[in-house]
Amino acid sequence: MNQQQFDRWTRVREKGKDNFVWMSGVAGWGISTGLLYAVVSHLMDNQWDAETLLSMNFLTHLGFSLLIFMMGGFFWGRIIWSLSNKKYEEALKNKKKVK
Repeated sequence: MNQQQFDRWTRVREKGKDNFVWMSGVAGWGISTGLLYAVVSHLMDNQWDAETLLSMNFLTHLGFSLLIFMMGGFFWGRIIWSLSNKKYEEALKNKKKVK
């Protein structure tokens, strides 16, 4: 972990694990990926007819996709937090040894 990464993670870490998981995992990854997946997969299944995006079928597909990807984002956020925090702790330990 270089100094820039260390400084960035220090700022992220100060906001807390829950904030990171919800903002980066659920909102950042889950919602954006779920929305993109729902739109692209629905359009592919309907010969790229954009009018089908106004159908109830799409809204059901969108809701299901968002739910699944948001749940995935929750777990993704927790995993990334743990891995990043482990690297941070190791870097912090190494900095203390150098001083």
